[in-house]
Amino acid sequence: MFPLRPSFILSAIALSAVWSVSFSAFAQPSARQLIPDDAKWKRLESGQTVMLKLENSGSDSSVPSDTAAILINAEPTKVWNVIDDKEAAADYIDGMLKSEIIGQDGSHELIEQTMKIGFKKLTFVVRHISHAPGVVNFQRESGDLKLMDGYWKFLPVDNGRRCLVIYRLRLDPGLGIPKGIVKASLKTTLPNVLHSLKEEVARRG
Repeated sequence: MFPLRPSFILSAIALSAVWSVSFSAFAQPSARQLIPDDAKWKRLESGQTVMLKLENSGSDSSVPSDTAAILINAEPTKVWNVIDDKEAAADYIDGMLKSEIIGQDGSHELIEQTMKIGFKKLTFVVRHISHAPGVVNFQRESGDLKLMDGYWKFLPVDNGRRCLVIYRLRLDPGLGIPKGIVKASLKTTLPNVLHSLKEEVARRG
């Protein structure tokens, strides 16, 4: 174990799962159907993130997990262009040293990532599986993390002029961090990830 704040470790790890999505014709719930709460939409409209309680995926509920959303003032395809630019990930993700596609088969991609966290480097492989029109599932394939999986959803708002981004993450870093700390950290980590994405989309215009 190394002397680092768990919240920093979790933020760096969570930021690494921000890639690989495709868009085409496929029926899925609208943004308002997924988030019917007017109060949450007021917060989204003001630029805030909101935490969500969505459908249970049936996975092990003992693993720390959470879901967050943000509204980005850009077309979904523009958001996609940012997160799909895997080679440039280190430009806007703190601690990211390398992100490289090491395997690809249809909608499946294997991405090897190396992150510097304090004085330690973590290298792991994440499998991304894309589904039209704007959903990607991801999961740890191998490497220094014990478990990481979840999904991204990109839903058009205002006839596609804006994009609702939903980020779901289950995480067990396997670094001796108690589950309670991991779960609490996700409530900060996920919004930070979404704001980083929003800022990069705005920077690229």
